[in-house]
Order: sequence, then structure tokens, then C-alpha cells
Amino acid sequence: MKRIMLLILFLVPALCLAGERVQVKVQKASVFNQPNFFSKAVATLQFGDQLEMEEVVKDWAKVKFGQQRGYIHQSAL
Repeated sequence: MKRIMLLILFLVPALCLAGERVQVKVQKASVFNQPNFFSKAVATLQFGDQLEMEEVVKDWAKVKFGQQRGYIHQSAL
């Protein structure tokens, strides 16, 4: 029973975030291929750009924009 409760406790928040629409709240924001500032930047987004948040990894959001995916720091959203 405890295992089921733990599974529900961790799965429900993750499912709620899946597909959430967010937008860039800073003037410019880099999107990286890994959830850290030292990885390769795959795109630069502008204030107001719309994204689909797929998951959160620590302080990073895995996002989809157009046909691309990457990680953006949550402070930019």
C-alpha cells in the first residue's frame, strides 16, 4: 500500500506539468541540449515566446518549441 501511495505522490505532479504552456519572461533566454549552462546552446528565445513544458529537472524545464526540444532555466519562465 505504501508503494502505491508513493507512486501516486510522485507521478501526479509530473503528469500535471506535462504539456503545460509557458512563455519566456526575460528579454533573451538560451535553450540548452542538457540541463546545465555549460552544455551546447541549441536556440535563443525572446520575451513572450511560447513553449510547451514537458518536465522539470531540478531548476531546469525540458521544453518543446516548434520541432525542437531542450532545457531552459526556470528563472527565464
